[in-house]
Amino acid sequence: MTRADLVVNMAKAAGWPKAGTGARPPRVLIAIRASLRRGDPITLVGFGTFSVARPAPPHMRNPKTGRTVTVAGRIPRSSRPRS
Repeated sequence: MTRADLVVNMAKAAGWPKAGTGARPPRVLIAIRASLRRGDPITLVGFGTFSVARPAPPHMRNPKTGRTVTVAGRIPRSSRPRS
């Protein structure tokens, strides 16, 4: 589904004019993105749940020197479809 398809579907479902609906999907996505950045899970009823985990960065050992170093952590994303 493209952004244009989303705008058309939202306009039909809510009874809004298509021109005024065009700005709403980016605002919704910005709010979702901001919430995930704060670490809050997002649940969209009938669609699924999205969350972000922030585990501690891993510690690795350099085999040549034996020195332990901290590697930059990654931010795993998770999603579960509705059941």
